[in-house]
Amino acid sequence: MKKIKVLAHRGYSKKFPENTKDAFLAGVEYGADGIEFDLQKTNDNYFVIIHDDSINRISKSKGKIKDFKWNDLKNVEIFNGEKILEFEEFLKLIPPNIFLNAELKSETIDKESCKAFLDLILKYKNKEDLLVSSFNYELLYFFKGQGIKIGLLTGGKIRKLGLAGIVKVVMSLKPDYLCVPIRMLKHIGRLRFHLLVIFFKLLGNRFIFWTIDHEKELKHILNYAEYVITNDVEKIMSLLKKRLLE
Repeated sequence: MKKIKVLAHRGYSKKFPENTKDAFLAGVEYGADGIEFDLQKTNDNYFVIIHDDSINRISKSKGKIKDFKWNDLKNVEIFNGEKILEFEEFLKLIPPNIFLNAELKSETIDKESCKAFLDLILKYKNKEDLLVSSFNYELLYFFKGQGIKIGLLTGGKIRKLGLAGIVKVVMSLKPDYLCVPIRMLKHIGRLRFHLLVIFFKLLGNRFIFWTIDHEKELKHILNYAEYVITNDVEKIMSLLKKRLLE
C-alpha cells in the first residue's frame, strides 16, 4: 500500500496562525512530510509569505501587498503580534530535508518574477524537495523548463476554460501533479468528482488534494492521492498511519 504524504497547509494552521513561524515549525515538529505556503511580492520586489493580496484580513491595518515596501510591511502586526515572514527568512527557518510546496500568487507575481524566486529558493533547497504550484498555469511553464516539479491548481481561472480547455492546458503543460480542491466534491457531486479524477488519472496525471481535514474527505481520495494538504496535521497523519496498519 503506497504512502500518502502530508503537506501542512500554510503550516499547522489548525493550531497556529497561518503562514507564520509557529505554524511552519509546528508542521515540521508534528511530522508533516512538507510545508505548503503562499508567496506574494512587495512593491520593492521582496517575496513574502502571505496568502491574500492585502493585509486586511489578518491585521488591524489595511493595504495591498503590491503597494508596500518591505521595510514598512515587516513592521505590520498580524494575528495579535505575529509578523509577516520574508521569504529568505522562511527558507533559513525550515530544515533542509523538508519538502516545500510554494504556491505563487499571481496578484503580485508575474512571469518576470519567476527566475528571481527560483534563484533564491535553490540557494536553500534541492530541486527534488520542491514543488511550485499556481492557479495561473502560465507561470508554471518557466519552472517546467527548469526541471522543477509543478502542480496545476484546478480552480479559479482554469476552471472557466471548461473540461476541453483544461485538458488542452494539461496536455500542453504536462504538470507533475493536478492539485484538486476537495470542495469540488460537494460542488459537482460525488459521482462526477470521481469520474473526473479517474478520467485525468487515465491520462497519466498524479494528484494532490486540498484541504483534507476530515476522515470522510480522506476516504474519497485515498485511491488517487500522492499528497494531501491539510490544516490538521496530527489528525490526518494519525488517520493515514492507522490505514497503513490495517
